[in-house]
Amino acid sequence: MNHKKKLIELFLYFVIVVVGIVLLITSNAKDGQNSDFQVGGAYHAAVLDEQ
Repeated sequence: MNHKKKLIELFLYFVIVVVGIVLLITSNAKDGQNSDFQVGGAYHAAVLDEQ
């Protein structure tokens, strides 16, 4: 009986991980741009002044 409960628990953990991965993939697919470079909706760039 204890073995059966562990298998059910393992299956539930597996389902939670798969659902999480699917949600991460589908939420990133909606973004047209890479959101790693956006901070608060503003773009940051380094401008080098060459003289």
